[in-house]
Amino acid sequence: MAIKFRKVCIIGVGLLGGSLGMALKKRRLAGEVCGFGRDAARLALARRLKALDSSSRDLGQAARGADLVVLATPVPRFTEFLGKLALAAPLACVVTDVGSVKGAWVREWEEAAAPLAFVPSHPMAGSEKTGVEAARPDLFEGAPCVCTPTARTPRPALARVESLWRSLGCRLVRLSPGEHDRRLGLLSHLPHAAAFALVRAIDSLDPMDWSLAGKGFRDTTRVAASDPELWAGIFLANRGVLKRGLKSLRRELDRLAALLDAPGTRGLAGYLEKASSLRRRL
Repeated sequence: MAIKFRKVCIIGVGLLGGSLGMALKKRRLAGEVCGFGRDAARLALARRLKALDSSSRDLGQAARGADLVVLATPVPRFTEFLGKLALAAPLACVVTDVGSVKGAWVREWEEAAAPLAFVPSHPMAGSEKTGVEAARPDLFEGAPCVCTPTARTPRPALARVESLWRSLGCRLVRLSPGEHDRRLGLLSHLPHAAAFALVRAIDSLDPMDWSLAGKGFRDTTRVAASDPELWAGIFLANRGVLKRGLKSLRRELDRLAALLDAPGTRGLAGYLEKASSLRRRL
């Protein structure tokens, strides 16, 4: 593949940021991949793992000469970084992100980034593992990537960002920021919350040796091993959708509990068959 960007600056070189750097380098999509972070040792590790060509703890230096900047930090920090980028990055630079929440923030981010072009995006790739140690260059292959342009999004900048994710193997989807949060709140944030709660529920009933946990339990609760600070921020940023989802989940758990007391198995089997049918559609 031909080089698409002279210099890509990645702010936050953890699992997603590190995987992005590895993928860009593997596919030769960037002349230089530079990482920004606060921890010199972590940046050095990212260079050793070949996630970066260069790095800096100075944001202005990291962004100097970049034609693409990718925000891969927790969402609450985006506005702070965008304000600094607006002063440091070249005017022609395009800024995008990998954040899991959009609706309540995008207008604020666009204003903070001006006069730079900001294109909100969300590659739905990840893992319960954290840090650049878990990064891999194929993380984005086959993953959906949701772009959430607004009326203020420059179409040439949107095309460049969509081309980036497509070149990394993503399947592109466009949604409004609000629709993104509604769908992801139910399809991603709610399952994570349920997994965290399930582990807590079992431990509170009977703290035990987890060595007997089989594949079903491990698959169901895998995401409960995810970064707590990251997910606390996501839950709070999309709390309205998540609370509605939790309310619906609570109703379903109550229905399931009631069916355990009903005579016979028809009602319970019917309930499970409906859920099984819905899941098989995936």
